[in-house]
Amino acid sequence: MEMISTDVLVIGGGLAASAGAIEASKYGASVTLVDKGRFGRSGSTPTSGGSPHAYVPVEMGGDPEDSPQVFIRDNVEGGEYLCDQEMLGILASQGMARIVDLERFGVPFEKENGRFKTSRTMGESYPRVGRVIGDGRALMDGLRAEVLKRGVRVLENMAVIHLLKDEGRVRGALAIRRQNGEPLLLEARAVILSAGGTTGIYGQSSANFLVSGDSYGLALRAGAGLKNMEFQEFTLIPAPFGRPIATAAIKGITAAGAKFYNEQGERFLEKYDAELMELSLRSRLTVAVAREYAQGRQALLDATFLEKPVSHLPKVERAGFNWRRDRIPYVVAIHDSLGGIITDSEGRSEVPGLYAAGEAAGLQGTFGADRAGGAILACLVFGHRAGAACGAELAGKERGTPCGRDAITGEAERYFEGLKDRARGGGAEPGALKAEVRRLSDNCIGVIRNGDGLLHFLKEGTRLFDLSRRLPWKDPPAMIEAIEASSMVLTGLAIAASALERQESRGHHFREDRPKRDDAKELRWIVVRGGDPEGIQVTSSPVPFDRYSLKPPSRKGDGSRSAGEAGG
Repeated sequence: MEMISTDVLVIGGGLAASAGAIEASKYGASVTLVDKGRFGRSGSTPTSGGSPHAYVPVEMGGDPEDSPQVFIRDNVEGGEYLCDQEMLGILASQGMARIVDLERFGVPFEKENGRFKTSRTMGESYPRVGRVIGDGRALMDGLRAEVLKRGVRVLENMAVIHLLKDEGRVRGALAIRRQNGEPLLLEARAVILSAGGTTGIYGQSSANFLVSGDSYGLALRAGAGLKNMEFQEFTLIPAPFGRPIATAAIKGITAAGAKFYNEQGERFLEKYDAELMELSLRSRLTVAVAREYAQGRQALLDATFLEKPVSHLPKVERAGFNWRRDRIPYVVAIHDSLGGIITDSEGRSEVPGLYAAGEAAGLQGTFGADRAGGAILACLVFGHRAGAACGAELAGKERGTPCGRDAITGEAERYFEGLKDRARGGGAEPGALKAEVRRLSDNCIGVIRNGDGLLHFLKEGTRLFDLSRRLPWKDPPAMIEAIEASSMVLTGLAIAASALERQESRGHHFREDRPKRDDAKELRWIVVRGGDPEGIQVTSSPVPFDRYSLKPPSRKGDGSRSAGEAGG
């Protein structure tokens, strides 16, 4: 089996992975970045809106009434008090430094008279750093150029399928080349896992490049815990002529003034958030649209009065739809994951040698049940911090063979042979199984949930997980699809188990059988562990309000509110 040795192995190719690779390289470490697709064009980032929404000091273009404290408050209230407020403090204080880094890398921001142009969007009290010119593609172009400039070795079209450990420490990973199915052992002194979220496990996604929950499957099998997996963030995407267009940035078009109606011409958001309407939190928008569709009414966005195309509108135009004349149909789609691998503020997981950042780490818990701030900002800040911590730790240690090479070589060979042995058992085609997982996810762990559906997912998911481990391998693409199907099911099981444990509705977790928010019992973080359906364990810990300055008003009462009031 071929082997590549490196000091730092970065798994993923988006914002957090790039930021981590850049920062780790500054400490003299050899860095290798592994991307399942084409670096700079895979993952969710290229189809994102490119808006970090950082707090901006007034001298750089910010609102004089804004402050880091207001930024934190907006996100704590938007996340319905399940945010990690210590992580939010880091995001508020370090966000603009990372924006300045991006400018230095060549990322073009909208500016006027040398100051950042800002915009106010859902969940924000004041305008904050807005759009990158060229959106997510331009963002990744700048980061990709800097990664390559710093001498990071980039391996493209390579799927990481297993983290390798020796004496309890992660020592590298096993990967497969997508072109020929050949295995590659990646030996490393430390691993940063930033392979994205869950866009591939649902039927509709805001991203073109679908991510199959690889981060969570890898982490669970390595012994790491996941937190807040019930909070999968959904969004709204245009579907002109009934054909959904994968695109993010619903914030941009609602901030420009576009308005939602149903087929009867009703401003249906009045039933869910009459005060903020289209500037409401994303969770309230998605629940509102999902409920309209459940009652047989299509959701239509009116942008006919806008003077120029913004946000989604250029893509809608290219699809042949005249948005200047007609209202645009919109549907619900998966967008981000607000839950993920448990880490400290520098990206260290519970497993020695394993760091995580970005959606893989649930954006470090900064946003809780819903996201008022920017996922892009969290990926940049915590990717940077993980790379810095990792590089600094290795800089103080002697180099040489990073681990017992024989031990991880043996583990890699046994794991790969075990996969091939199980694959000889036959079963469904990988593509068909992935389609079945997506249908199950849409029906049971989508925007609207209930206890029966969650139990059904746990039962069917266990069966599908067993089937996924016996899928036939006919060629390298089928091999990758089979492994992805297994990660998809395991991730879905983690979501379902967490959602079943949370006995309320809050943010992006809406249970129609428990439609009220319950601050008396549910101000807690739910944790999932276990790399096999039979061994999944669910625990929880209270949000540590004794350390936090912002506390829910109803802390001592039952805190129950309606789903519309609760954002759920």
